[in-house]
Amino acid sequence: MPAYVIGPSYTAAGVVTEVATGTALRTVLQLATPSTTSAQIIGWGISFKGVAAADSPILVQLMATDTGMSAATSLTPTAWDVPAATSLCVGGTGATAVADASVTETTITASRLLDAQEIHPQTGYSVIWDRADWPTIQRSYFCRIRVTASVDVSCLPWLRYFEPAQ
Repeated sequence: MPAYVIGPSYTAAGVVTEVATGTALRTVLQLATPSTTSAQIIGWGISFKGVAAADSPILVQLMATDTGMSAATSLTPTAWDVPAATSLCVGGTGATAVADASVTETTITASRLLDAQEIHPQTGYSVIWDRADWPTIQRSYFCRIRVTASVDVSCLPWLRYFEPAQ
């Protein structure tokens, strides 16, 4: 069961591209499962680059949904343990992707909340769950990290998962 990680894009030299939260509900990172496999989330996290101590906390949600964001920047999942087979959760602007300036939120008709936190914009949050607690993202579904912020700050979201789910 290979493990993979997705997060903000980066260059060959290791320069990471930060993701803007915006000031309205926004998906900042998304994993799309294909019709052929599910995925188990083993951990996720997000950190913020806020500058003002008085800023309000940011609502952050990890959700399994029936629809995904669109018009985002495609991501190719990275194998956590090398060597590993290529992930079946392929990248695409409406598939496995990270938010960019042109992200479009879609209407969700079915969802499952996996985790939610109020996080100060000068800190972050991350969790690696025990195996018994790994949530499964069903086939043809999306796992989204969503934020609602009152100020626009940069963030670094990530998601680590196994496929196929057992």
